[in-house]
Amino acid sequence: MEQNTQSTPTPGRNRSTVESICFLRGDWIYLKNLSDGTETRLTKGAGPELSPTGEHLVFHAVKDEDSITDRLIPPPGRLRILNVRTKAISEFEQFRNVRVGAATWSNDGSRLAIWTASKDRKTPSIVIFNLSARNVEKEITTEGMPLDGGLFLDAWTPSDVSILFHTLGGLYEVDIADGTIQKLPVDDLFKSGQITSATRFSFSSDRRYLLFDKMIDSPDEPAMQVISLLELSTKTIRRVSPTGVRGRAPVWLPSDQEILFSRVEWLNEKWTASICRIALDGNGLTTLARDADSVSYSTR
Repeated sequence: MEQNTQSTPTPGRNRSTVESICFLRGDWIYLKNLSDGTETRLTKGAGPELSPTGEHLVFHAVKDEDSITDRLIPPPGRLRILNVRTKAISEFEQFRNVRVGAATWSNDGSRLAIWTASKDRKTPSIVIFNLSARNVEKEITTEGMPLDGGLFLDAWTPSDVSILFHTLGGLYEVDIADGTIQKLPVDDLFKSGQITSATRFSFSSDRRYLLFDKMIDSPDEPAMQVISLLELSTKTIRRVSPTGVRGRAPVWLPSDQEILFSRVEWLNEKWTASICRIALDGNGLTTLARDADSVSYSTR
């Protein structure tokens, strides 16, 4: 049941200040210092993810001749990591011969969860990569489970002991230690077909709330992307993005009281994204970067 209550989660995250945001503008990855507003163009790429410590950036290399499919599911050997201080870029030797999709940092910035698949894309796995050791800690295969349209990597859980991923039919949590996969009891979110491959799920730091984006279709807002919050104990859903605001790819900020997201607007005869911040009660909508998408951030 969807509600418009104004209650908000109890703060549970470290209240560290967000120092920098990373985003995509066209084919280029940028870093913006929020204290002085300085934007730095780093490198060409796709799917950028800045580590929470701000030390490294993981991304996919792109080529001018790449097709749309190549951008969505990069060819083998495209995953890169950039040292933000030195700007040095290196490859991942372990993934030269496999397809690698989404990559997401653990909350402490020490490990990466990486979606991989065989060249025929038929056997997706989640690989845990240790950054300091530069090796694969574990590979968790999803062979045999119903993928319902594919496997889409979402986020680490607050404890860094498990990872969320979804299909078009359900939300799952995989335990890193033993590889156990369990389906979470949120099937109502998937019944109306509003969840897509681009949807992003993540827990609040106390696991009381699930943040996600979905598609809705109503006479007032046809084919609208909205950001919502599910209170897990009561199974109630509250919309976060205001009416008329098209939002996607939400990310919790450290206070658990605000989020970052991509706001998509039809401007100058084309769809344009901007990085925005908003409180969970829908107030304080602020634009942090224009003509920008795919946000991540660091706290130092």
